[in-house]
Amino acid sequence: MVTGCVTVTRPYAPESSTITSLHTAIIERTQRAMRSASFLVMTTPDRGRGCDMRGIMPARAGRLRAMHADTATPDARPVRVLHFVTGGFSGGATQVAIALTQAGLDSPDIEPLLVLRRKRRTDPARIAELEQAGVPVHVVPGWSHAATIAALVKECREFQPDILVAHGFSEHLWGRYAGLLARVPHLVHVEHNTRERYTRWRLKQTRWLAARTDRIVGCSEGVRLRLLEMGMPEERTIAIPNGIRLAPFESADAHPVARRIPGILMVARFSKQKDHATLLRAVARLRDRGLHVPVL
Repeated sequence: MVTGCVTVTRPYAPESSTITSLHTAIIERTQRAMRSASFLVMTTPDRGRGCDMRGIMPARAGRLRAMHADTATPDARPVRVLHFVTGGFSGGATQVAIALTQAGLDSPDIEPLLVLRRKRRTDPARIAELEQAGVPVHVVPGWSHAATIAALVKECREFQPDILVAHGFSEHLWGRYAGLLARVPHLVHVEHNTRERYTRWRLKQTRWLAARTDRIVGCSEGVRLRLLEMGMPEERTIAIPNGIRLAPFESADAHPVARRIPGILMVARFSKQKDHATLLRAVARLRDRGLHVPVL
């Protein structure tokens, strides 16, 4: 299991203008949640250097230690975290959001909800699988931006999240607009790629929303640097690499390397950016040298 530590060197002061509408106890507990090493949105001002945190807690591999036992109150409720992401199931953003939602289910201190934006390729069978696995998941329409925002506002008003995490482009736009309209106390934008199709208008919207967002997270240092190039505020733009679930590999040492089947495994969606062509050319060169390597 990946574990981590975070040393907070200065108090975190939320900037959302809607926070004052919440009960003080909820505000304080939400802030503690955002300081937790197990939660997506917190790191040190120098992005966690000097500690062993390597990424987001994977599915069912970590707990959010948001509340301390000595400050718990009898009427304390879990911190509610809503993850909003595309329902296309074709990229890493959806998988990360699912993993974080599942990890939240493992903690008595977190009440998660996964909200997917419907796409033409949204597979009802995948939704059914999540529901059968006990993942709290709702789907909002995606046929227009206005319909998406209106439906997500309704979801927020019913669920009353303390934190809304909007994953990926362009969902982070519509998700944060809905969060502002629904007066969600804390907004988080997670960018999962360096090559998103930002027009001038959407970049302007992103910068406007950034001023109203608690954390802007890149899934790698490269993504963070790209966000800074786009004009995101440096003091709130951080990098948290995607986590890796280590449980499936715990027995790896029981399989001697010499007995393993040699091969190449590429984990990526089929798209030009992932550059499968280079892998195919490399395999062809190996074949020309008499080496036949299986590829998965």
